[in-house]
Amino acid sequence: MRKLVIPSIITLIVIAWISTIYTEIKTPNEYREYVKKADSLAERGLYINALEQYKKAKNIKENYEVELKLLNTYENLNQESEYIQSLKTLISKYPKEAKLYIKLILKYVEEEDYKQLVPFLEKAKTQFPDNEEIKNIYQEIEKKYKINETAYSEITYFKNEQIEAVRDNVILNNDVYENLNFDDENQETKILYGMVSQLIDSNNKYIINDYFKKIRPSEDGNSFWVQDLKGRWYGIDTDLYEIANNAQQNFEEISVLPMEGISTAIIKGKYRFIDQDMKVAENEWDMAGVFSEGLNAVKKGKKWAVVTMDNWNSVKEYPYDDVALNLYGNCSTAGRIVVKKDGYYKILNEKGEEVSDKKYQLLKAFLSNEPTVYESEGKHGFVNTNGEICIKAQYEDALPFTNGYAAVKVKGLWGYINSDNEMIIEPQFQEALPVMSNGTAFIKDEFGYWNQIIMYILQYK
Repeated sequence: MRKLVIPSIITLIVIAWISTIYTEIKTPNEYREYVKKADSLAERGLYINALEQYKKAKNIKENYEVELKLLNTYENLNQESEYIQSLKTLISKYPKEAKLYIKLILKYVEEEDYKQLVPFLEKAKTQFPDNEEIKNIYQEIEKKYKINETAYSEITYFKNEQIEAVRDNVILNNDVYENLNFDDENQETKILYGMVSQLIDSNNKYIINDYFKKIRPSEDGNSFWVQDLKGRWYGIDTDLYEIANNAQQNFEEISVLPMEGISTAIIKGKYRFIDQDMKVAENEWDMAGVFSEGLNAVKKGKKWAVVTMDNWNSVKEYPYDDVALNLYGNCSTAGRIVVKKDGYYKILNEKGEEVSDKKYQLLKAFLSNEPTVYESEGKHGFVNTNGEICIKAQYEDALPFTNGYAAVKVKGLWGYINSDNEMIIEPQFQEALPVMSNGTAFIKDEFGYWNQIIMYILQYK
């Protein structure tokens, strides 16, 4: 019995060995035949038949070569969903193949699917920092934008990216309007038109759509200073309930309520500080900014001082010829303050120490931790927070950088550059405001109205 078992085992081993050799010989041959046949069919435009052959080849041996051929066949058949899904699968399997990333990028570009394109393009740019084709595509997409025609008459930015949007020629009394007889030509003189403010976010969505003359949001977003249509200032909460007032004072203007809890108000032409209950402090100045990072700037006569939360009510020395304020009214941003002394502007830190020995004819206040504007011989360029020039003076005017972009003026019109000083949006606007974090900015058209520009590269980042 044992004599029969051993030869049987040997026979089975030999058969298995022969079968394996046969399979190893047959499989590559079958794979090559399927691919060869598929290639021939594809060359003749018979893509459906080619697809079947490529799939058979893939079932035998799954590799990059045949999967790429399958991908190209999906593309030739205009099978969009299969093509995109196949591309995504290949990218996950072969993450070092830049050509796959480029194919998907170009498909998103073709479909103008910026929501999918932008984050994937950012990923590809990080994955292949030296790939010139990806760089070039990124530069082109950076220039893509659209304009939302909002037609506001005035726009004011606030630090928390809320915006006061003003409309003029608004009908203030709908009851009167609805009861007018328009067959009578004299009836229209009874309509009361006016200018009103509404509060919107950076996506042009209403935060407050009730009519006020002016609206000033708190930085924490929980309250607002408002001036009603009769000119009275008071505080409201997010439900529009009145939470603060001071009937004894005739406020001409009130700033936002910063995190420090002290706003800046104008009363009889003088600047004074008020708290969140609208209680007015005794000190008054010829001008004052808005608190930020615990610091503010105040002016007496022709001289300025930088004050803190602890010493503003006892300041005696005014050492500066000027302290620059940004469009939010802040003198301090990202720990940087711009002051003028002895005829030149320089940058200080939050302790009042000079950041560098660089001096400039003019410096604008920082809007972020990105470069601000300097002036030299009538031209404008940019310096970083260390006072070093990063873009040489070459523009008629400019605004500080925010979110990687800056507005610049060329031949009387405004456009936008990126941090590499590349013109992203050609100069074409009468005025331009800084770019917000979601890629929106407000620009003024030739008719004097403010519209919203939307930069896709930030909108979908």
